[in-house]
Amino acid sequence: MKPIASLPWSITALASATLAVLLILTLLTFRRATTPPARLSLKDSTAIQLLAIRRAGYYCDPKSLTTRMLSVSTQTNAFYTTQFLPPTPPPKPKPPTSRQVEVLFQGVFESSNGAVEALVKLPDGPVYLKNGAVLLSDWTIESISLKQLILTNRARQTNIFFFSQKGTLEVPVP
Repeated sequence: MKPIASLPWSITALASATLAVLLILTLLTFRRATTPPARLSLKDSTAIQLLAIRRAGYYCDPKSLTTRMLSVSTQTNAFYTTQFLPPTPPPKPKPPTSRQVEVLFQGVFESSNGAVEALVKLPDGPVYLKNGAVLLSDWTIESISLKQLILTNRARQTNIFFFSQKGTLEVPVP
């Protein structure tokens, strides 16, 4: 590229005139686009109140508050980590399907008609039962003697309770 002094004078004059026109157009456009700011004086209290109300409106406007909160919450935190999240809680245990019932064989007596009955103490209280009667849910009395009481259930399991000794039966939960 040649220096400006070595170019012909007509080209230099044309470039200078073009730059001057562009500068004038820019200044005219800039002057029209801007409106002069309103002159406020500290003595004018209404102007100060209007400015305060505008600022308060910005800070209390629900739309601007939500947009500011959303913009803060979507930013990534440099200190955020998933390393210290608590473990998931263990699943709840299933409810029990059976319970243990304490049984005490307290003795035998014979009624006036000759029927042999057993006195059995349960958590609900003592019961008098004949041979073949249902003791608890599915446990029935198989046989009664002076020293022992034999119980069976529907699955043909057998439990023997001796005189004055505690034992437990597994009964399904209703």
